[in-house]
Amino acid sequence: GLCGFRFFSKRLLKLEAVEEPETGMDAAQRGTVIHAILEDTYRELAAQMISITPENMDVALNVLRTVAERILPNAPTRFGFRESPLWAQEQLTLMRKVEALVRADFSEDSPISKIFKGDERYPYLQERPLGDDEETPLHLQLGRNEVKVRGYIDRIDRMGDRLIVVDYKTGSTKIPTSEMTEGRNFQMMVYLLAGEGIV
Repeated sequence: GLCGFRFFSKRLLKLEAVEEPETGMDAAQRGTVIHAILEDTYRELAAQMISITPENMDVALNVLRTVAERILPNAPTRFGFRESPLWAQEQLTLMRKVEALVRADFSEDSPISKIFKGDERYPYLQERPLGDDEETPLHLQLGRNEVKVRGYIDRIDRMGDRLIVVDYKTGSTKIPTSEMTEGRNFQMMVYLLAGEGIV
């Protein structure tokens, strides 16, 4: 109402002010960097048809390190932050975190393997849109209302004829199952509904 050009540029051209990069990563940027490393790692493992089993742990860790060597040097520019004086140390800390995740995933005590037993598990899809493609939302019918949802599933593994949805969480706060059963957190339910349309 104050400036016609501001309305035009924001609403019609969808332009936003470019913010100066902050020094160091914030929590969201750290999570995005970790997601990018894991996405490319599991995409490469899927391309090589490497099963997620203890005997392939060293192969997975080598792929992870190669991917990280490619992503981390450009991370400040790509993800919009300035290197802090502790950037070298932050990279080591970040790598310890993703290596621990991959080790846990490929170990005999993997939380996923404890639940799903039987066939070998393989990485199948990474960053899969909820709809048929990036432009098409997932349509959910809730009673007489239709809800359109956009987003991505971090990873889908294949185990025989089953698909397993994997969602990366970089925060330290655990989400209780009661949050899902009582309808306060329905992210995984949306993922499962989206997964039903994937072959």
